[in-house]
Amino acid sequence: MEINVVRGNMRVRLLGVLLTAAALTGCTLNHQDAPGLAGPSGLSLSMTVTAAPDHLMQDGSSQAVVTVTVKNAQGEAVNGLGINWSVSTSDGTQLEPVTQFSVTNAQGQAQTRVTSPPPPALVPTDPLKLRIAAQAQGLDASTPAPGIDRNRMSVEIELVPPAGTPIANRPPVASFTVSPAAVNIGQSVTFDASTSTDEGQICGSGCTFQWDFGDFTTDTGKVTSHRYLTPKTYTVTLTVTDTRGGIGSTTKSVVVNGPTPPVASFTVIPSTPRAGVVAVLDATSSSVGAGATITQYHWEFTCDGTMVDSTTPTTNKTFPAGCVNPAGFPVILTVTDNLGRTAIKATSVTVQ
Repeated sequence: MEINVVRGNMRVRLLGVLLTAAALTGCTLNHQDAPGLAGPSGLSLSMTVTAAPDHLMQDGSSQAVVTVTVKNAQGEAVNGLGINWSVSTSDGTQLEPVTQFSVTNAQGQAQTRVTSPPPPALVPTDPLKLRIAAQAQGLDASTPAPGIDRNRMSVEIELVPPAGTPIANRPPVASFTVSPAAVNIGQSVTFDASTSTDEGQICGSGCTFQWDFGDFTTDTGKVTSHRYLTPKTYTVTLTVTDTRGGIGSTTKSVVVNGPTPPVASFTVIPSTPRAGVVAVLDATSSSVGAGATITQYHWEFTCDGTMVDSTTPTTNKTFPAGCVNPAGFPVILTVTDNLGRTAIKATSVTVQ
């Protein structure tokens, strides 16, 4: 009888301890829900994307196979995960993968294929590149949450134009030398365009050459010569044309040295001539630089409108009565040298 009472008391005490522990536990722990079974966590995936080949002939038919491999945090293949595929191009053109959606297999792999676009008309300056992206489906790709990029991986394929695709034509670069550097009138000057280039290479016979010497004369040829007959500064223009119609040009200034220009000067003898009496006009004081000569003297008498041309510096003039004027009339002398340069002198002459 006493033993049963003891056992009953022990049960009561044990039950009290259990109830107290349960009460304490309910005050210190929050309610925990089991994670949902919607799919793998985005933060736990590892994705790699590869392309074979990664350089693709741009012929409109060649294809590359793109493979994504997905593993979980334990390094195990993720089976049955949907993958969305997309393609972007470096030049902005539109291109779609052959398969836009696929599902990973038991090895955690899914694939798509990409067909190269039509061949280019010309080899581009920068190679066209394709970027193929794999996006794990069902991972809230629309939400810009941290870590989302780990569920979108891509690979790049470079397109190679077919053999024989013409290179975009770049205009030739015109260049030339002038020899001698110091040029005198009448001297033979050599113009050499051998340094001109096309597509980074010396033109050689692959270009044509057109010269404008700046004195209304022209010539052709890679190397040519020219003589300048008047001292001044000339602008020489070289135009180079390649076999595909590309054009390049350049200019240089060529200073041609020569005698100093002519200076016109004259005297009237007597200084105050009389009407009806012969007067002498003397232009021997006119001058020109060494190496040149005055070849013509042109006189204009404004009082009677007459003119006289002479190859000698002196001329005779009989002024008519109509030229008598206390205020005087201009007499104009124009001298021309053998280089075609001119100088003018006007002097008022009073006829009595």
